[in-house]
Amino acid sequence: MAYSCSFTLLSQSRIIVFLSLLVFCMLISASPKSLMLKRVFPNYGMELSGLREMDMKRHGRMLLNSSVVTLPVNGTSDPTLAGLYYTTMHLGSPPREFHVDIDTGSDIPWVNCISCSGCPRTTGLPEMHFVSTTTIVALKCITWKRDQCCSNLHTGKLTSPITALDGIFGFGNHEMSFISQLHSQGVAPNVFSHCLKGDDSGGGLLVLGEAVEPNMVYSPLIPKQLHYDLNLESITVKGQMLQIDPEVFKTSSGKGATIDSGTTLAYFIEEAYYPIIDAITRTIPQSVGTTDKNGFRCYLGIFSHSLNNSFFSSVISVTHIFPPIGLNFANHASLVLRP
Repeated sequence: MAYSCSFTLLSQSRIIVFLSLLVFCMLISASPKSLMLKRVFPNYGMELSGLREMDMKRHGRMLLNSSVVTLPVNGTSDPTLAGLYYTTMHLGSPPREFHVDIDTGSDIPWVNCISCSGCPRTTGLPEMHFVSTTTIVALKCITWKRDQCCSNLHTGKLTSPITALDGIFGFGNHEMSFISQLHSQGVAPNVFSHCLKGDDSGGGLLVLGEAVEPNMVYSPLIPKQLHYDLNLESITVKGQMLQIDPEVFKTSSGKGATIDSGTTLAYFIEEAYYPIIDAITRTIPQSVGTTDKNGFRCYLGIFSHSLNNSFFSSVISVTHIFPPIGLNFANHASLVLRP
């Protein structure tokens, strides 16, 4: 079998590369030739722990290059049920199962531990007992501002005891978040994808790694921000662009658009909120009533019908007549919201 090798030296910086290829072609053109293989492992015996460490490093490199890890997601966006999405993780040795809230607005992953302050006592949540596990070590707070820990505390109310979870799966934009720690250890790339189903069944997927979809549209994140902030350029209601000052959307102190999977509802600054409400009210039929509940504008459809010469009124859903709301981000990425 004959081999031919031809090269064109384009620049001085490529001479070393071409010379290496030339040597390889010389080796394979003169038949037969043999290549010397070197041992990866030493001649003497190795402990199983050493072999396992090498395998872990190799698997980490493989994951960094192409692989992804997919975690199933449970929960629903319905605020009357749970209003959050969670996944299952195992911690400790022996491992214990924990249900944790997937939160892109929180930086530090955490679960309840034994003797924690303010732990729920009626929901039957599991607690991590550090004495019974060999792979978790409790860390003390560093000395900072009178023994306060360097972290932010976020609390929220749950609608019922059954919706309480075991902890937070922090995926925030900070070096202490779960994905950042995996990346710093060479275990996974610094990329994750979060797909949430908004229908009644809920659920979704959490992907550690880059998910490649042919029809996916990307909008760049604003760098050097505490959270995952995007450039929101405009808002539409039923395809009509609202007259909102562009300065409202700029990322500055207290402004901008933040993606936070741990927040159940969408919140708008007043300069954007009231134009949205007014546009919705003008779009829906007059038969749909409006009411304010705890600071929220609610829409209620009433359907009247007769039976045996008697009239009845029943509440119907306004989903089919509610106008779509479009959030238009940079790079022509639009997110359409429906009830």
